[in-house]
Amino acid sequence: MAQGTRLRVNEFTIYNVWLISSIEATWNKALENLSANLKEWKQGFYKTAIFAKILNICIRN
Repeated sequence: MAQGTRLRVNEFTIYNVWLISSIEATWNKALENLSANLKEWKQGFYKTAIFAKILNICIRN
C-alpha cells in the first residue's frame, strides 16, 4: 500500500514538473514573439515617421 502511494506521488510530481516546464516554455515563446513584434512595430513606426516628414517637406515646397 505504501509503495503504491509513493508511486502515485512520484507520477504526480513528474506530471507537475512536466506541466510547469511546458507552461514556462510556452510563456518564453510568447515573450519572444511579443519582443519580435514590438521591434517590428517600432521599425515600421520610424519608417512611417520618416516618410511623413519627407512628404511634409515635399508638400510645403
